[in-house]
Amino acid sequence: MKKLSLILLLACMAFPASAFADCKSKIAVMERELGYAKAHGNTHRIAGFETALEETRANCTDSALKAKKDAKVEEKQRKVKKAEEELEKAKLGGKKDKIAKRERKLEEARQELKEAEARRNGF
Repeated sequence: MKKLSLILLLACMAFPASAFADCKSKIAVMERELGYAKAHGNTHRIAGFETALEETRANCTDSALKAKKDAKVEEKQRKVKKAEEELEKAKLGGKKDKIAKRERKLEEARQELKEAEARRNGF
């Protein structure tokens, strides 16, 4: 049972909801991967994908996917705001190395936000 749970977790991590525009495409990809697993006789992956597909078919809604994408964007917006605040504090301290580090951190946060927004918008 532990192996099945681990396989299901790995299957879900391989196909995060944010990577799909809708439930139909998520299910299609999982069905394709299940076919590959069956073709290669990988019983552990077969079991994991069958369980994941069953749960996805039962619980996936397009509105839930949209809500997850929106939540991810909001999380990234908070991260950008925190990074901006940390940069301002570093500037007050005046240490160039800390300022540079905070600038890099802010740029990374902005890039993550940009990517989350693109996934939300279907790109």
